Amino acid sequence: MRRHSRISINLLNKAEVNKQKVAFISGIIVLLLLSGGMYCFYHSAHQEMLLQEKHNKNLQARAQELLPLAFAGRIQEEQEENAWQRRKILDETRLQQISYVEIFKEIERSIPPGVVILGIEIEKGRIAIQGLAADHQELSFLMAGMRGKSSFGYPKLLSSNINEDGQELEFRVEVNWGGEAD
Repeated sequence: MRRHSRISINLLNKAEVNKQKVAFISGIIVLLLLSGGMYCFYHSAHQEMLLQEKHNKNLQARAQELLPLAFAGRIQEEQEENAWQRRKILDETRLQQISYVEIFKEIERSIPPGVVILGIEIEKGRIAIQGLAADHQELSFLMAGMRGKSSFGYPKLLSSNINEDGQELEFRVEVNWGGEAD
């Protein structure tokens, strides 16, 4: 009988098998390295995203804290603007206000000695004066005096009549004043 001998083929010692093993192991190592690198990349991106979310939450909380201050600031700005507009309106109103005392002083300076004022009507831009004059010359002095004042425009004689006793001249004069003076 013949002895059977085993035949064993050692594939591990073959050059082609070694090349396949090396390529397989190298492929696995490359895959592990790539997946590890990708993991590190994704992990750092995830950590950065979490950090940004934390910052956003902090910023939103801070914005909520500052919201009343911003609202108060806007209200204060509006109040300051309103106060400035009120001051502006008051200043403009003061400039437009009529100083009746100054008007009466100007009229008084225009009156010659022979004229007596019986009544004054003041409307916006117009003054009507009624009075008595000793004669026409005194009345013309009154009108000339008013013409000489920069606050008054050219006076107009509306009427002049000698009164019943024949001693004095009754008159009515109208003059423009202020912005209406011509």
